Amino acid sequence: MSKLRSLGALFAGKTVTEEFAYHSVTPTRNPHNLAHTPGGSSAGSAASVAAGICSLAVGTQTLRSVIAPASFCGVVGFKPSYQRVSLDGVIRLSPSFDTIGFFTQDLDSMQLASSHLLSDWRPFFSDQKPTLGVPNGIYMSFMSDEVRRVFEHQLQSLEKAGYTIRNVDMPWDDAFLAGDAMIRMVQGEMAQLHEAWFKQYEHLYGPSVKAAI
Repeated sequence: MSKLRSLGALFAGKTVTEEFAYHSVTPTRNPHNLAHTPGGSSAGSAASVAAGICSLAVGTQTLRSVIAPASFCGVVGFKPSYQRVSLDGVIRLSPSFDTIGFFTQDLDSMQLASSHLLSDWRPFFSDQKPTLGVPNGIYMSFMSDEVRRVFEHQLQSLEKAGYTIRNVDMPWDDAFLAGDAMIRMVQGEMAQLHEAWFKQYEHLYGPSVKAAI
């Protein structure tokens, strides 16, 4: 935030996020359809950009808390590499995963923001289009038929645009086991970080966060 202030940014306010960016019920709705969810932890940041309230919003990602709400709300979400952005002043959830991310309405805006907020920034774009990987195995089985059709249509569009699509094997054959391992690691670090607070303020913690700790 200090970096944004030094650049002359005007702050519109604090968006609504899930409790400690882990899990809770929030009043935030998807601006494209109020009956739909805006996504996970950094939902308020994604929704505010999608609704045109602000042109840039900041969120945190431990597992998917920037990229998921960005995709739900139809905005650009960017999670820089781990430790690329200082986490000074951030209430941590899991130090092994926590990362600062950004939301904008389009790629040009994200490139402008990133060029100011990240040191040694290199542009997204180059003359050579990147190869895009599609995971094999159980990962693809999580999609509903409707989502699969849209996903496959997007892949065809990307191939026509000159991108190379490659199917790749993931390091974990069992996505459920991999997901459980990550969640357990996050919960373990969360319990350590919140030990002192939890002893004093357990009654203020929500059910999901309390159960995790």
